[in-house]
Order: sequence, then C-alpha cells, then structure tokens
Amino acid sequence: MAYLGARPTTNFRVAPTKDTFTGDGSTTTFDLANVVPAGGENALQVFIDNVRQEPGSGKAFTLGVDGSNDLKRITFTAAPAASSDIYVITTFSNEAFANLADYNGTELVLDADGDTSITADTDDQIDIKIAGADDFQFTANTFTAQSGSSIVAPEGGLTLGSTAINSTAAELNLLDGSAKSTSSITVADADALIVIDGTTTKQIPASDIKTYAGFGVSDITGATELAAEPADTDEFVLSDAGTLKRIDYSHIRAGWQLLSTTDVSDGTSTVNMTLTGSYDLYAVTFTNLIPNNDNNTLRHAFSDDDFSSVNQQIYGGFAIHGVTKSAFYTNDNFQSATGYVRIADTVGGNNTYEGVRGIIYYANMRTAAPKGMYWGNIMGYDAAEKAANHTLAGWMDSTNVCTGIAYNYDSGTFKSGQIKLYGLK
Repeated sequence: MAYLGARPTTNFRVAPTKDTFTGDGSTTTFDLANVVPAGGENALQVFIDNVRQEPGSGKAFTLGVDGSNDLKRITFTAAPAASSDIYVITTFSNEAFANLADYNGTELVLDADGDTSITADTDDQIDIKIAGADDFQFTANTFTAQSGSSIVAPEGGLTLGSTAINSTAAELNLLDGSAKSTSSITVADADALIVIDGTTTKQIPASDIKTYAGFGVSDITGATELAAEPADTDEFVLSDAGTLKRIDYSHIRAGWQLLSTTDVSDGTSTVNMTLTGSYDLYAVTFTNLIPNNDNNTLRHAFSDDDFSSVNQQIYGGFAIHGVTKSAFYTNDNFQSATGYVRIADTVGGNNTYEGVRGIIYYANMRTAAPKGMYWGNIMGYDAAEKAANHTLAGWMDSTNVCTGIAYNYDSGTFKSGQIKLYGLK
C-alpha cells in the first residue's frame, strides 16, 4: 500500500519519563528514578528554572552511576541554587528497543562485516561465532571453548566453588606433566622440584632439599675420614624403631664424660654438684681448692631432694699418711653423721700453693639398692707445711636415690679452686 512521508515504524517505543528535584544550594548529585538507556547523557533534557543545561565534561552536568552501579546519577558542575526547580526528561533511544522479537533460531549478526554472531539454531544450545569461527558454546549448565579457542582469566580471577585460584599461568604450566619420565632418573642438584612457598608454587633446585635435611647422599658415603675421636656434638644417624634420627656422640660414647665444671669464686660457702643422668659411677675431682682460712677441714654431704636439705646418714672415715719437714706421721678418723662428714682433715691453707687436690668416686648413688658408696684419695697441704694424703671410704646408709653432693669447709668460705663432676658409662 502506498504512503506519504516517512515509512511507518514497527519498532517498540517507550514514552519519555520526567524526574523533578529542588535545589538547596549545596547538593550537586541527583539520582533518576530509572536507568538511562543507550545514548547516555545525550538522551537527557535537564532544566533548572526552565533553563536547559548542556551535558558533558566541563559543561553543566555529567551522567554517571549511583551506589548500585546503575547509570542514573546526574552530577552538576555547580550546585543548583536553593529552591530552584530542576526537572529531567529522559528520551529513550528508539534503537535501544528496536527489533525486540523471537528470532526462532535465526542467526543474530553483531558486527559490520557479518562474521561475528550469536545463534540458537540447536535446541537448548547457544553458539558464539567471532571472526567467522565457532569459538564458544553454551548448553544447560555448561560453557565450552571450542577447538582452537581458549578462556583467559586475569590473575586471581578464577574461582572453583568458593575458592579463588590464584596461580599464575607459569605456575600452572609447571604441573602440566609434559616432560614426565617413564623410568627412574638420578636427581641432580640443579634439577627443579616443586614446593609451596607460603601460598605460592615455586621451583627450587634439588640441592635446597639437601641443605634443609642437613646432609645429602654424598655426605654419608664415608669418603672423608675422621682421624680423631668425634666431638661430643658430632652426630650419627640411626634408626629409632624405623624412624631415622640423628644423635650426638656424647649420648653413645663409653668412658668418662665431663658432666659439669664449677669454678669456685671467692666467698662461696657451699658448692652443690647435681648428679645428672644414670651413670654407673661418678667421680669428683678437686683442683687447688683453697679456703679463706688456715687449717680448715673439707667435708661432703648427700641430698635426696635436690638440695632442699642434706639429710642422709653417712658412715665413713679416712686414714692419713703425711709428712712434715722433720717427721712422718699417720692418723685415722671414723665418723657418722646425718649431714656433713669430713673427707680431709686440717689441710686447708689459704696460700695459692696450699689447699686441696684429689679425687673421690661415688657408686650406686642413683639407685635404691645397693646403697651408695664412696672412696678416694685427697692430698692436702697446709700453713704448717704439712703434706697429707687422705685415703677415705664410706657409704650412705639409705636406699634413697641421691640427687646431689654438697661440699664445704667446717668454718669459713672457699677462696678459689675448681671442682669437676664426671660420669662413667
């Protein structure tokens, strides 16, 4: 049928809308009731007191998003005056609502040269073509990249379930297994192993694992000889019920082991030697043990409560064989006491060349039975120029476990000297 004028449109057209506001002299932003369609700020007619405002940056107003990220917020360059009447007419673009129809499988072409399109010619399937090639496909609950296409996600932009995948492409490529060995290989120091450093996948050289473990296979070949006795802190590797462990030499070597050394300071009244471990035999040595007063008597006592007290009954004695500048003499002494008993009689001189030297052995001190026993020799030299060797023996009349031995002089304090405790395995 013939017609005059423009060709009639069959497209759906929506009527313009109007929003009204009142200025307060300070507010510059106003939100429209509806989202602005295609055309943006050019689709708006904005009036202040019936004066039309020019849109655009550096002009009267711009259009942007509101707090919900919807395109419907007008921002004026200058706040409209107080009590001013503001109204906005939104003219909907005809193109935004054109061709709303059921395509029924017809290909929808999107670009000018006709090689990018969307089609749903297969039931429950949407195909996306870009640059003439089928790239992506949607089916129920599935999105598929076709052969030759790929899905690119920004770092940290891929989520599986509720867990974000933060791996970089380089990190994921480490796990592709493209160079997987089908046979056993010899790992070299420079070979790379994959570890997790915090939350980041990294490659490290195999030599780092050797450093972490403390030794490598080459370290235990025995190629290097240790030409002396191992130090106490040298370590051996052994299996503890199937678990590999390292152990200090001090824990497995036999013989005498130095347990503690006490350098006696001036003014010390008592020296306590704690019996650690469970050794077959203990030995205490005295070197230049000098008192602050002449002719003191050295004593010892036993404790079973970590020196809260020295409360064990001791029976013992010593025989003296000595010499002066003019004579030889002998003497003996027996004693019994709960607490301190003498082990060297009137041998303490306070000059540097005087004092006490010697050794005492202690057996069964860390067992309930048999009773603890001691024996030894102490050499003393005193201010009267008398040298005497004390041969001593005795026992602790108790089945209690001894935890320590205390030493002091019968009067006064120590001036200097050294006491060492040894244990025999």
